[in-house]
Amino acid sequence: KLDEVTQRLNEATAEVASLQLDSEEKEEYKQKLEDEIVSYQEELQQLSVKYAEEVASKEEDLILLRNTVERLEDEALALKSDTETQLQINEEEIQRRDTMIQ
Repeated sequence: KLDEVTQRLNEATAEVASLQLDSEEKEEYKQKLEDEIVSYQEELQQLSVKYAEEVASKEEDLILLRNTVERLEDEALALKSDTETQLQINEEEIQRRDTMIQ
C-alpha cells in the first residue's frame, strides 16, 4: 500500500511538474505575443507619423501648385486684357487712317 501511495505521489508530482512546465511555456508564449504586439504598435505609430508627414508635404506641394495656377490665370487674364486693349487701339488707328485716306 505504501508503494501504491508513493507511486501515486510520484505520478502527482510528475503531473504538477508537467503542468508547471506547460504554464511556464504558456507564460513565455504570452510574453512573446505581448512583445510582438508592442513591436507592431511601435511600427504602426512610426508608419503613421511617416505617412502624416508625407501627406503634409503633399498638401504643401498642392498649395504651391494652386498658387502657381492662380498666378498664371491672373497673368493670362492680364495678357488677354492687354491684347484686347492693344487690338482696340489698333482698330481705332486703322479707322483713323482710313478716314484720313478718304
